[in-house]
Amino acid sequence: MTLLGDVARWFADPAHYQGSDAVQTRIFEHLEVSGLAVLAGLLVALPIGLYLGHTGRFGFVAVNLADVPRAHPACGPADPHQRVRRGARRRSRRDRGRPRDGPR
Repeated sequence: MTLLGDVARWFADPAHYQGSDAVQTRIFEHLEVSGLAVLAGLLVALPIGLYLGHTGRFGFVAVNLADVPRAHPACGPADPHQRVRRGARRRSRRDRGRPRDGPR
């Protein structure tokens, strides 16, 4: 048994499309919860964005708040590949005084 085969058999079973636990019901619940989360974010962010854009004031606050994750990596990397790149460039203490092999 493979994982993809098991998934295909599960979706092909007509029993999963009936009752209160049907696939359609779960998809609708997922869309409903996702839509509510997007709506909540919109209700918070849209008025703030409209105010900042209309008045032109406090733009520096918005920019500095957006830069916090980049300045303090403990707050979360702003770039999803940041951790990979940071680890790839690390050199040991013994190699720090020596020139690199090739371009950076």
